[in-house]
Amino acid sequence: ELADKSREEVVNDLIYQSRRSEALEIDHSDYEDIDPMALMGDKAALKKAIQDSGKKLKELNIAWINRLLKPKGLLREKMTLFWANHFVCRDNNSYLSQHYNNTLRTHALGSFRSLTKAVSKEASMIKYLNLKQNIRQHPNENFARELMELFTLGNHNYTEQDIKEAARAFTGWSFKVNGDFFLRKNKHDYGDKTFFGKTGDFNGDDIIDIILDQKQCARFVCSKIYKYFVNPEIDNQRLEELTTIFYKDYDIKNLMQHIFDSDWFYEDTNIGVKIKSPIELLVGIQRTVPVEFEKRKQLIYLQKMMGQILFYPPNVAGWKGDKNWID
Repeated sequence: ELADKSREEVVNDLIYQSRRSEALEIDHSDYEDIDPMALMGDKAALKKAIQDSGKKLKELNIAWINRLLKPKGLLREKMTLFWANHFVCRDNNSYLSQHYNNTLRTHALGSFRSLTKAVSKEASMIKYLNLKQNIRQHPNENFARELMELFTLGNHNYTEQDIKEAARAFTGWSFKVNGDFFLRKNKHDYGDKTFFGKTGDFNGDDIIDIILDQKQCARFVCSKIYKYFVNPEIDNQRLEELTTIFYKDYDIKNLMQHIFDSDWFYEDTNIGVKIKSPIELLVGIQRTVPVEFEKRKQLIYLQKMMGQILFYPPNVAGWKGDKNWID
């Protein structure tokens, strides 16, 4: 099918097929009937709810594998997998994990600005990086630190004071039982904050905007995309080329199209240099052979054996990748 098409046509088709986001969903109808307050006083019911959520997470894991096997929307799914190891988050609540995963998918080829703001308001992220404990009286710096170190700027590109001021801007962030974001106004710090040389009554979205004003943010994100899609060894000239393009509008689709349209992407130095992750290996085998597992739980077992279980990253830094997969 592809042999008679030009590179431009192949790339355009790849992007066109991923223009829409289709949510990944399993049955969570029972979640709507759970009363969290009632569970707190019923140990048996709480234990069962935790066990049920664990089973649902495995079901969600396999559903994601199945989605990755579909050729339609392939680039969006590949980007969702990439962002899941960039905006790393882990949640034992399968309903909230599903919602988080679909937020990554919705914004996977859109605006990095919108993606970052959406992720920061996700219930799973609020839980994972202690935003619920971040209140005016006692600011918790966990999310502010990881936002800059792991999600946007990279280490050593901000000060400890920047972290303290950013944390104040995110005070009061919380979520409802259904996962919807809301601001606890009585816990939010409405005072002026000074962040990256700017002063004002900044909220979390303002902080993200100021971070994205730094070209280092575009450079940091492009470096991770380059390592994942092009070569684990970065060519600084190419990185600056990508950084300049991305910094203009933080449009993820435009960045990926530029990479796939560039002659240097197809140079010998960039061919065959990527070491597949366990997930890419599992999916690749099933797409190539093809093979089906009679016992779907074996997919979980194989992920565990190889060291990468979807929805269960080792820590907030995620899987290191590259040669770390070889053990």
